[in-house]
Amino acid sequence: MENENGEEDERSTTCLWMLPEGCIADILALTSPIDVRRLSLVSTSVRSAADSDSVWAIFLPSDYRSIISRSLTPIPDFRSNKDLYVYLCHHPVLIDEGRKSFSLEKRTGKKCYFLSARDLNIVWSDAPEYWNRTSPPESRFPEVAKLKIVWWLEIWGTIKAGILSPLTSYTAYFVYKIKDGYGFYHRPSEVSVGISGVESGNVRFVYSGL
Repeated sequence: MENENGEEDERSTTCLWMLPEGCIADILALTSPIDVRRLSLVSTSVRSAADSDSVWAIFLPSDYRSIISRSLTPIPDFRSNKDLYVYLCHHPVLIDEGRKSFSLEKRTGKKCYFLSARDLNIVWSDAPEYWNRTSPPESRFPEVAKLKIVWWLEIWGTIKAGILSPLTSYTAYFVYKIKDGYGFYHRPSEVSVGISGVESGNVRFVYSGL
């Protein structure tokens, strides 16, 4: 920081690392993961506080143990909460028998979920003449639904609001792969997001294709 004369104010730049490490940790816990990573470069004492389990325990979801206990494969043991946080940001975890993918948004620590085809409601998905199941190597899920031919395409999914991060605005994405030039360019898809049991007026038409 600078004073009114444009000179660096030494008191304001040194006060943080002069505090006891526990106080620094309490202050950092009130910020965000991205702020903590930046502030850890200030000094060794701040870095020590920034790496403490008490700080990163705040950024991990309160129910993370319950979530990762449903992992399809064992989660490695980590020496610190920070290491676990970084892992969950960069390695989505398959949970609920591989039907969902869970990860953390690295800047904020908010929960991110992907629903697999098995966790979606797909009209006629059990009819082999219309759909089949395949396991492409690039997919994060053990299997995906592959459309063969259909006259009516309807897909919807639900997720309980209680498992999401509170006080957070979410964006929903429909992720799919188009083959052989087909898509929704000439036949737009109707999409909406809403609350279950409440008629949604937020309906949009989406055009996409190769």
